Amino acid sequence: MSQESLEIKTTEQWKWSEMQGLELVSEPPPDPSSHSLPFTTTPAPTVNTNSTYQQQESVVERREMESTEPKKDGTSSNGGGNGEKPDGVAVVGFGELFRFADGLDYVLMGIGSIGAFVHGCSLPIFLRFFADLVNSFGSNANNMDKMMQEVLKYAFYFLIVGAAIWASSWAEISCWMWTGERQSTKMRIKYLEAALNQDIQYFDTEVRTSDVVSAINTDAVMVQDAISEKLGNFIHYMATFVSGFVVGFTAVWQLALVTLAVVPLIAVIGGIHATTLAKLSGKSQEALSQAGNIVEQTIVQIRVVMAFVGESRALQAYSSALKVAQRIGYKSGFSKGMGLGATYFVVFCCYALLLWYGGYLVRHHYTNGGLAIATMFAVMIGGLGIGQAIPSMGAFAKAKVAAAKIFRIINHKPTIDRNSESGLELESVTGLVELKNIDFAYPSRPDAPILNNFSLNADLVAVLQQGSVSEIGTHDELIAKGENGVYAKLIKMQEAAHETALNNARKSSARPSSARNSVSSPIIARNSSSKLVPFGALQKMNSPEWVYALVGSIGSVICGSLSAFFAYVLSAHSFWDIVGENLTKRVREKMLTAVLKNEIAWFDQEENESARIAARLALDANNVRSAIGDRISVIVQNTALMLVACTAGFVLQWRLALVLIAVFPLVVAATVLQKMFMNGFSGDLEAAHSKATQLAGEAIANVRTVAAFNSEAKIVGLFSSNLETPLRRCFWKGQIAGSGFGIAQFSLYASYALGLWYASWLVKHGISDFSNTIRVFMVLMVSANGAAETLTLAPDFIKGGRAMRSVFDLLDRKTEIEPDDPDATPVPDRLRGEVELKHVDFSYPSRPDIPIFRDLNLRARAGKILALVGPSGCGKSSVIALVQRFYEPSSGRVMIDGKDIRKYNLKSLRKHIAIVPQEPCLFATTIYENIAYGSDSATEAEIIEAATLANAHKFVSALPDGIPSLSDVLKEKEGDPVAMDVDLDSNDVCITVQTLRCSYSWPFEIIQS
Repeated sequence: MSQESLEIKTTEQWKWSEMQGLELVSEPPPDPSSHSLPFTTTPAPTVNTNSTYQQQESVVERREMESTEPKKDGTSSNGGGNGEKPDGVAVVGFGELFRFADGLDYVLMGIGSIGAFVHGCSLPIFLRFFADLVNSFGSNANNMDKMMQEVLKYAFYFLIVGAAIWASSWAEISCWMWTGERQSTKMRIKYLEAALNQDIQYFDTEVRTSDVVSAINTDAVMVQDAISEKLGNFIHYMATFVSGFVVGFTAVWQLALVTLAVVPLIAVIGGIHATTLAKLSGKSQEALSQAGNIVEQTIVQIRVVMAFVGESRALQAYSSALKVAQRIGYKSGFSKGMGLGATYFVVFCCYALLLWYGGYLVRHHYTNGGLAIATMFAVMIGGLGIGQAIPSMGAFAKAKVAAAKIFRIINHKPTIDRNSESGLELESVTGLVELKNIDFAYPSRPDAPILNNFSLNADLVAVLQQGSVSEIGTHDELIAKGENGVYAKLIKMQEAAHETALNNARKSSARPSSARNSVSSPIIARNSSSKLVPFGALQKMNSPEWVYALVGSIGSVICGSLSAFFAYVLSAHSFWDIVGENLTKRVREKMLTAVLKNEIAWFDQEENESARIAARLALDANNVRSAIGDRISVIVQNTALMLVACTAGFVLQWRLALVLIAVFPLVVAATVLQKMFMNGFSGDLEAAHSKATQLAGEAIANVRTVAAFNSEAKIVGLFSSNLETPLRRCFWKGQIAGSGFGIAQFSLYASYALGLWYASWLVKHGISDFSNTIRVFMVLMVSANGAAETLTLAPDFIKGGRAMRSVFDLLDRKTEIEPDDPDATPVPDRLRGEVELKHVDFSYPSRPDIPIFRDLNLRARAGKILALVGPSGCGKSSVIALVQRFYEPSSGRVMIDGKDIRKYNLKSLRKHIAIVPQEPCLFATTIYENIAYGSDSATEAEIIEAATLANAHKFVSALPDGIPSLSDVLKEKEGDPVAMDVDLDSNDVCITVQTLRCSYSWPFEIIQS
């Protein structure tokens, strides 16, 4: 296994577990004002976590293998996907992609196909007309009037070709865009309806919740992409391929054969280049995905991370994930440079061969110069049409895999079918519920029985212990047992902690803002400040790579000046990619470091919730890199190209150069739109459906609630209405894009006609000769492509400028509470653990007008237990937050052992304070490492002892892999005692316990007491 694979696998242990992610979405945020049992002392164990690493790694490997194991129907358990086709994954037939097409869709696809075919044939036909035009210059050199007539005739033909492209491109783009949106809308609705109709067992055993969300977002986009513009593009480029070879072989078949021989070589090099980049891109995205998961997990559990001083651990894990992506980026830059360099080197060598052979045929009167040029370019363009069609074929393959996952859900018949007409219908419901002799185990863990011969009448209260009924009777009967009854003990313990949900009017901002999490793609809040972009600061950050930037600039100038030297493009792309990768990694690390230095109040703000911060780190750094690293080489290259082309044009024939430069805007605009056509006009399909995707994601994440309230039809109706706006917008977007592209292409061919007509006028009047006019025409028209490419980068630079402002706003922010002040007093090795709040006034920064404490005085003596009780919102959790110095009091002091905690080094102080949070959360790593999180090191014996104290060791040991199991195997509340192990295993003198949920099992509540 490669080093990169090992690092990816290591960092993958940090990604969100499905259990944890579902719990954060489906459950309410913790109440900051819960009952607390703060401040007692505990011995300090020594810990070492290295003893079971090999054991843990084998568990991770086995789980990775299981995640791709095929199901009975031939598909893997992954209901979403990244578009790859792993072994054993079923695909659907190409025709099945159009499963949801109706009569109108077939009409639209027919018109779109005709338009794509005509559009694809237009360029080779234009080349044939261009060849005849060039011949008219040479054959009529002594008859200028006839030459002008021929030029006017072919200029008119150019206008006809432009008009045909106008109409056909409109039909191709608008029809395929609209039918793709229509079919995908129907598929999405049917998919969500089928997913919501599945029984809960299906989500436990067959697919994960996140897989369904991914499928309705990512997989549906893949299918839509394939059955809309990608299919139109495929027909277009295949028509170019066929018509190019037809034109070539009907013009000069000898030259066409030679051209045909070299096209496969170009295609093979291009294919190897594209395949290599695709593989590296996939690995890079995987590593970056792990890095993003680390960030989101860290921010979601920021209170736990800060309480246990885990910032450096998170930064180290994040840096390790980025290092993998950085090394892959180096390889990608080298491959990009080698691939482009080799491609252009072979292309220009082929040009040399074809021009030599074409000259030979002309000299020996087998053909003329115009037909030779037309043949060469028509066959080359036809061959390249295959290369341009390959991405569409890749999209078809991905769509067939994605559709198989979607159709598997749609076709699956649930075991418990709520729509079934069979069975009895209740005429009236009295509410009498009874369970008789029930044996039950979760389908995902059939070897762990939950209920054994369990019976229950709804009029009675049954107390469950280890899957069996230990007590049963009425409430009064069980209470009467007093100290001898399990139920009576449980009620007595919970009476003090009972809080009604109706008394929650006073919301506290002390709850983790990260709990306000959503499955939808985050929308990043941007600072609307108009201050100047700090390029100087960015250059300083990127200064270690100045040598690479210099070499990259030299390579870019060479590439732009002399395209024949494009083999040296390696120096441009390779070194600029090193600059970009190093800058990206440095920016992301600095951003996360700055984020983790902020005080908790900063995380309470809505714009700083976990999903937005994770996306901000990913997108801002990537946009800065795109603008600075990736695009500078292209700009330098194209600037050099334009300077050389314009200089050559004015030296050869300045009059024609002026006319061609005058029509440059039309040519450049048409070329820009041509590049957009190759990428697709649909735009970001995921963003267009974000609102509907958010609704679907929340419904699937809370599928138990939806099923309990029989709300499936209502959810599907809301989902359908949210898809109406994207469908309507897609129709008009297709009309505008198709018409705009057609007009631009017509303008392009009209510009060709104007330029060639003026060139013939110059030749007729003896102002210029034929060779110079053709050279100027070709040089300036080709250079327009470089100008267009530069213009297409403008959005990247705009996004890069915004990203730079966002990055430096974050880096320049000064935290209100410095977590690691070197001038602060270190905390003594041993604290007595006496905590006191003196004359404390406090209100949360997000709600400064609502006081929480006024002149609060409170003291917890060392070695004693102080219980804080009171109604919801009275400030119990706020006391804990002040002791941990998550917030500063408005006035007064918080002291430990008689010293103001503001004088202590904060990280040093927090190492002496343990916390059992109100909503314990697990990191998505192994259970072993979760327990060891409360200490820098831990022996296996100490971890087992901590698990035993928290009443977790028994059920954890019953898992197939025992304590090295990944935490996502735990069922809902089973994770709570494991989370408490973190605190039992710590070295801390002060232990604070917030109110724990009433849904905990009663043995765990005994530990709390």
